[in-house]
Amino acid sequence: MNSKVGRNDPCPCGSGRKFKQCCLAGRPAGSFEDHVHRGNLLLDRGEAGEALLAFRRAAGLRPDLPELHLNIGLALQALGSQAEAISCYRDALARRPDHVGLLTNLAVALRNEARFDEAEPLFRRALAVDPASAFARDGLIDTLLAAGRLDEALAHSDESVRLRPELPLVHHRRGQVLQRLGMLEEALASFRRALEREPSSLDARSALLLAMHYSDQTTPADLAGESRRYGEALRGFPSPSHSNIRDPERRLRVGYVSGDFHEHSVAYFIEPVIEGHDRAAFEVHCYHTARRSDAVTARLRSRADRWCEAATLDDAKLAARIRADRIDILVDLSGHTAGHRLPVFARRPAPVQVSWIGYPGDTGLGQIPFRITDPVATPDPAAGEAGRAALPREWIRLEPVFCCYRPPVHAPEPRARQRGPDDTIVLGSCNNVAKITDASIRTWSRILERHARSRLLLKDAAFASEAGRAAILSRFAACGVPGERITLLGRTRSLADHLALYDGIDIALDTVPYCGVTTTCEALWMGVPVVSLAGDTFVSRMGRTLLSAAGHPEWCAGSVDGYVDRVLALARDPGGRERLRHTLRGELRASPLCDEAGHLRSLEQAMRTLWRRWCREVAV
Repeated sequence: MNSKVGRNDPCPCGSGRKFKQCCLAGRPAGSFEDHVHRGNLLLDRGEAGEALLAFRRAAGLRPDLPELHLNIGLALQALGSQAEAISCYRDALARRPDHVGLLTNLAVALRNEARFDEAEPLFRRALAVDPASAFARDGLIDTLLAAGRLDEALAHSDESVRLRPELPLVHHRRGQVLQRLGMLEEALASFRRALEREPSSLDARSALLLAMHYSDQTTPADLAGESRRYGEALRGFPSPSHSNIRDPERRLRVGYVSGDFHEHSVAYFIEPVIEGHDRAAFEVHCYHTARRSDAVTARLRSRADRWCEAATLDDAKLAARIRADRIDILVDLSGHTAGHRLPVFARRPAPVQVSWIGYPGDTGLGQIPFRITDPVATPDPAAGEAGRAALPREWIRLEPVFCCYRPPVHAPEPRARQRGPDDTIVLGSCNNVAKITDASIRTWSRILERHARSRLLLKDAAFASEAGRAAILSRFAACGVPGERITLLGRTRSLADHLALYDGIDIALDTVPYCGVTTTCEALWMGVPVVSLAGDTFVSRMGRTLLSAAGHPEWCAGSVDGYVDRVLALARDPGGRERLRHTLRGELRASPLCDEAGHLRSLEQAMRTLWRRWCREVAV
């Protein structure tokens, strides 16, 4: 999104000609033009420190050119110096208050620090100067998404498509907005339009792959084919040799790479791992690939042995950093979700590379040959998931469950639900709206039809928007469920407020086919039973493995009829549900799902086995 002075931009010297036709065409060594050109080349190569020196030498010769400070700010941002970059952009804007590049770059820097209220008016000012600026409008859309203002984000996305339909970026961003609103099929179409315009776009293909997991129309073969295409795009890197010491029993360096080392569901599952690793056997490195940081980030940083703020490093530099750290086992925690760095893994910076937790499918990279699961989520050692033959991976099955849940410290105690005079049963789902497929809606509608005194409560940020509410209610109406039987809630102010919503829910409904993970654990922790439907893929069996580990496999069905029957059986048992309010948290705390020590033993044994195997194979 950031912009800098390029070859076809107006020359910073103020001549009015293009840079390539002016100062770039003939520049004496050591001149202003030479420093600008050198800085641009270095910045393009990812050498931000040297680029900054070159731009500052140029600024010493021409301190009055605001455009030059655009590049200085970019170099500072690339170095992670957000505060200095912001100050640089503000100083330059004082001279040129309507410069679109300065406005958008300052807005991006502010947005990266979650200062959305300051970023938004700057993006709007840039658009007032240049309504066709794709960078400015994209930045505004991203800011509105982060702030949860989805109706406005959709309106600007539509305007971007109208103004610049040839740009892949506008279709990609519109797809993200539509997915957040729960308009999944429209989102998939937008991602495909982005790829039609730029077939080589890795970002658009990642977005498409993630969205395909949500759809009940996607087959395993569809996913395998799309994943393979992603992997093929990253096959050009040479296969490196690794000089890691080939001692099968030595202390290992394990690296975790994630864009979710902040207030995010992944943190619930990775924090006990980072904290609990046996430090006599493992040294823990974390590579934080997002610009966002918060109190959770600080806590995770304090738990790690080594921490790298990797968002400002390009793929080649991050891969080089990982190699320099001599990581033995590198673990991808993001897959194709936001902030991922799969192109780093394509460079094979570590001898053993593994995928885990953050993404429910195959990354498509042959350079990540191992994926962590468990015997329930992936029960068939011979065949694995449907479609696996097209994308062979080796499943690493942790016993008994692929993850370990650490409940929030400040979660409120479960409370008995206060019932009204009509004794209505409240069914609830706090899952991502993109998971609420037509298959989910048809199944839930059958339950509402068969239980006349039931209501449905749904919670997602999309339901604070008019478009999001209208979309979901129209889909239920098509199944004969009137809007008055559905309560829609948007974001809550805090995690404690979110968890307290379960005091008003009798039975939690898992989504089909993409099961919940964090939402399932939260419902159980708050004393609410969860009913799930198991399919034949990992993404559709996560509910079964979680409920089995929690000691309640009977709440997972193998068919839609079984799902409906289990919900109705729980609805007819108020005494049983009341007991669960008081006992389920204790059961979960004592279960394998919360057994941090046991989980670490299983994980570390698996890692040690992979390491010994590499040592043997390399020795041969």
